[in-house]
Amino acid sequence: MLVRLLGAVAVLGASRMGGCSGAATAVEGTESNHPQPANTIDEAERVLTEVPDPPDPPELPPFAIPAVPLIVHHPYFQVYSPKFDRQNPTHQPGALFTQTVAGQDPGTVSIFGGVRVDGVGYSFLGGSKDLPPLNPRLLPPTVRQLGQPVVWPTRTVYQFAVPAAGPPQVHFNLTWMSPLLPGNTSLLARPVTYATLSAVSADGHPHAVSFWMDGSAELAANQTARERNATIVWSANASGAWLRNSETEGRPIPCGCTACNASVPRVNCGDSINWGRFFLTTTSEATTLGGVQSAAAARYAFLLNGTVDVSSEGTGLYTAGPQPNTPAIAAVVNLSVATAPVSATVLYGFDQEAAIRWWGSDLREFWTTEHPSMEALLTQAKADLPTVAGLCEAFDHQEVAKYIAIGGPKFAAVLSAAWRQAYGSTTLVWNPKGFGPTGAGEMQHYLKEISTGDDLQTLDVLYPAIPLYIYGNPDLAYRLLVPLLEYANNGTGAATAYPKPYAPHHLGTYPVGYILPFQQEDMPVEETANVLLILAAIAQRRNGSVDFVGEQYWPVLAGWASFLTQSAADPGNQRCTDDFMGPSIDNANLAAKGIIALGAYAQLLRFKGEAQSAAHYAATAQNFSKYWMGRARDNTTAGGPAGVESKLPHYRQAYGEPGTWSLKYNLLWDRLLGTNLFPQEVFDTEVAFYRGQLSHYGVPLDNRRGLTKSDWMMWSGAMGLATANNTGYFGEVTEALFAQLEADTSNKPLTDLYNTSTAKGGLGPTSYAFRDRAVVGAFWAAVLPHEAM
Repeated sequence: MLVRLLGAVAVLGASRMGGCSGAATAVEGTESNHPQPANTIDEAERVLTEVPDPPDPPELPPFAIPAVPLIVHHPYFQVYSPKFDRQNPTHQPGALFTQTVAGQDPGTVSIFGGVRVDGVGYSFLGGSKDLPPLNPRLLPPTVRQLGQPVVWPTRTVYQFAVPAAGPPQVHFNLTWMSPLLPGNTSLLARPVTYATLSAVSADGHPHAVSFWMDGSAELAANQTARERNATIVWSANASGAWLRNSETEGRPIPCGCTACNASVPRVNCGDSINWGRFFLTTTSEATTLGGVQSAAAARYAFLLNGTVDVSSEGTGLYTAGPQPNTPAIAAVVNLSVATAPVSATVLYGFDQEAAIRWWGSDLREFWTTEHPSMEALLTQAKADLPTVAGLCEAFDHQEVAKYIAIGGPKFAAVLSAAWRQAYGSTTLVWNPKGFGPTGAGEMQHYLKEISTGDDLQTLDVLYPAIPLYIYGNPDLAYRLLVPLLEYANNGTGAATAYPKPYAPHHLGTYPVGYILPFQQEDMPVEETANVLLILAAIAQRRNGSVDFVGEQYWPVLAGWASFLTQSAADPGNQRCTDDFMGPSIDNANLAAKGIIALGAYAQLLRFKGEAQSAAHYAATAQNFSKYWMGRARDNTTAGGPAGVESKLPHYRQAYGEPGTWSLKYNLLWDRLLGTNLFPQEVFDTEVAFYRGQLSHYGVPLDNRRGLTKSDWMMWSGAMGLATANNTGYFGEVTEALFAQLEADTSNKPLTDLYNTSTAKGGLGPTSYAFRDRAVVGAFWAAVLPHEAM
């Protein structure tokens, strides 16, 4: 039934995906070269009726993750609710709502929710930071949150009771839904989140209920704009409201380079957006919409006095200092609540106006090919709400049921918490010129390395994330690789050709695609192997077809495979993705990756019909694997970062360093792809050793430090599923990761780097680093074998 649903949600985007290398269809009779919309939402609704829900919706365990996803779409449109309100610990949810919260920008973004029941105001969304600095005794009371929010892949559900103390008068639910359905490119591309409020009388009496929901200027203006006392502009009418930073009107992406060339330095655009328009609207006719000059004062006035003082047009100063000021746009929804539930939905949207600058050309988001404006998209999104809600609920239930069957309830909870984070690192755009020789327009897919460099299309971030992207939609997974292949094939039009015999590391600083070859952070074997492994996995999901690979890229791939024949078995002193752990000469895990990548290239050639060349590379990979086993095998006592010694046989962290060990997570691809280059004994030996190094929060990455990477640890757990006597190891590392996330007090999205003794995330004092990254897509490695690889 899961496979059927994944097909069902593909209805809107199926005809546009095709073989990935072709161009989208142009609309005849229009001025633009936009693709013909594939199908209507009505077709998705029809298919939805054919997909029955599970007999009983699955249950997720209570899970106190450090930050709960509310609005998640792309790197510049993210809002999370933190676990703690550090200024008022009794107030839940938290005090801050941060946008791209893992980033290094000091700014935060607040959204706020309040409710008045029979003339008494209560806050339920936001914390003390979001109200003016008044006497705490004058602060409005809060509602009572009933248990932990339930985090599904596409939805987060809160339950509240009003008032917080004593018999409740009203119960209401708040459901945040971001329809990140990768099989449906039309929905995936829409930067629109639904926040549905559903209320019912708890005491059997009718009640007059008003909800206040807002979004602040911090959603469209960054900390630099605040420090300059920027002017925020807003506009509202009966259909919706929007606000923007007046400084950047008509100037999307006012950073990076405008006309890229060798003399223009790279400029980081930061973690928070400073351009575009933030939108707010509702499905209820009983709604007041408008803007306010001071979000904190307007929230307080509504809660204390019921005042709704908003304007349809206006400006406000966005200021810093001891008493900063933040304008906002707000919606006030009035409901008559009785014993039958009533509901209204608030929609949050964002129009970047330009999402990616690709070698000087600004590219708009893909949704603009189907909707002429954000106002039109929001109108359509409101009409589509019943169908989208049905799709998301059915999708969530079937996904979670599958995850429980594979790894248990805690595994399902971890994956549900990671789904939106992984897709929130990417954005779909429309390039009217496209790539390749035809120059036809096409949909393109871009990724940001959030919190650890802000790089565009980082290959060693895409690689760990790829299990989810392939699982969700292999065609979209390939589109993440295409910009890298195009750059390496000198298709950017840059004056300086890419001369290196191995794959590039990244393509610039997000959202600006521009980098000179000497600016690359070279990881020769690492990145080259990444491309070949990903392509082979996609080809297997496409039933052994390689027709999706552009013909112009095959010579590039051949050159990279030739490079691996010279470097994979003995990588020498190369940088790898785990270089933060320290230098590693002849890294055994890196060598294993390169060897398996040669086997993957042999598979690609076999799918292409080049049997003789395929046999050559397969034989080379097999010989290298035997060499690897001879050089990496270690029967000496090995120590760990926590002083744990083991006499179990294992394979070294580096060839020439006896007594060392590491997680050989790259070996997993030998089983995922079926290259079968390493015998079962290697997997059995390694996993048995890892179990001896397991602590409460996980297994360290290697013997040098107590740090682990959750993506790699979960890959090592998936290796345990391929062993004869250590299948329990997968459950053990899942338990460890679940425990770490519950112990994490950072108030930030999921980390992928943490200390296995303390559960503290990040690297040293920079706890913001290694947060909110796409690499949590690695957790789906254990799911892929259950699909048609």
